Amino acid sequence: MPVSMGSVFARKPVRRCRVLVAVGTRPEVIKLAPVVKALRSHPSFDVRLCAVAQQAAMLDNSLHEWGLVPNRTVPIQNRDRGACAILGEMLPALSSLIRLERPDLLIVQGDTTTNIAVALAGFYEHTPVAHVEAGLRSGDLAQPFPEEMHRVLADKLAWVHYAPTERARRSLVEEGCDERSVVLVGNTVVDAMYSILGDPRKGRQVRDRRHRMILVTAHRRESFGDGMVAISRAVRDLVQLRSNLRVVYILHPNPAARGPAIEILGGCARVELLEPQPYAQFLRLMNEAEVIVSDSGGVQEEAPYLGRPVVVTRDVTERPEAAEMGRSLLVGAHREAIVGTVLRLVDDPVTYNAMARPATPFGDGLASLRIRADLLARLARQPAFASVEQAPQDRQVVETRS
Repeated sequence: MPVSMGSVFARKPVRRCRVLVAVGTRPEVIKLAPVVKALRSHPSFDVRLCAVAQQAAMLDNSLHEWGLVPNRTVPIQNRDRGACAILGEMLPALSSLIRLERPDLLIVQGDTTTNIAVALAGFYEHTPVAHVEAGLRSGDLAQPFPEEMHRVLADKLAWVHYAPTERARRSLVEEGCDERSVVLVGNTVVDAMYSILGDPRKGRQVRDRRHRMILVTAHRRESFGDGMVAISRAVRDLVQLRSNLRVVYILHPNPAARGPAIEILGGCARVELLEPQPYAQFLRLMNEAEVIVSDSGGVQEEAPYLGRPVVVTRDVTERPEAAEMGRSLLVGAHREAIVGTVLRLVDDPVTYNAMARPATPFGDGLASLRIRADLLARLARQPAFASVEQAPQDRQVVETRS
């Protein structure tokens, strides 16, 4: 059963709420940076940032890009040892850190190993957890693996759930979460996008029609092996079948994800293999692309705002809103399906234009302010924080939830 927030606050009669935000991967930094900045801009919060080295170099680069300096770090020795060993290393370190920092609240995001480790450590240390991007469900514990189980468990452990969509909110309520703990806020990735691009719908990239660019990313564990080979072979087929296509393929650090791409596509004409890009540059590449081929959850969220069709190389998704709006197509990690779908989009202007209209299925860029407003309202109901008041803009944001 989730920890009682009232009992935790009662033991610490302080006015400022100490919040410990934990990040371990690049997507967590992107999606929590707006939350950190929103909370730090309000005097009622003392925000501490913990970096868990799940992705090490990528994590450091992303923190630097967002101008974030961690107050605490949790190193991971040899990240190739497997999920069980890594989780086993994280838990005691996080437990000690929570006892040292004594936060009033932990904030986690998404479905990573860091997410579930922090949520579980918080449970053991009787510290409430706020889960950002709660309630996403594919309905298949094997896809994505292990992320689907991570987010289910994190939601069971969380005290408050910040749902990115109405579907996610309903899923949480149907699973038995107290409706008072579930708040529809939108997805904070839209906040991140808007902070870099402004409203991306107002500044669409003019594309080079002579060499139409296909942007590709692939990293899902369930596609390791045959799936990654199929994706890379599909990319090779595309540039061989259409001389006006070029591909930018963003490699993932995991050898199981990058290995087939390098082996099959290395030296291939009109295929550029790039290391992971800074977020701002990646958004520019997305904006320049004609079509995006990806298994990334974040890309499924971002691309509709840019009016870029996504060919999703997965069989199921926890973000069906984009597909339901006609902005993405699920084809799986299957060579023929990928090739056929991309060619249909680039060859048929009617089909392409129907998918290439900007849409806003995941929020309006105010999710972080809604999270801050909700936390302020909850703090005001706690004895140790009874003097906390919401700023006018926070009250307004609460009244205009997406």
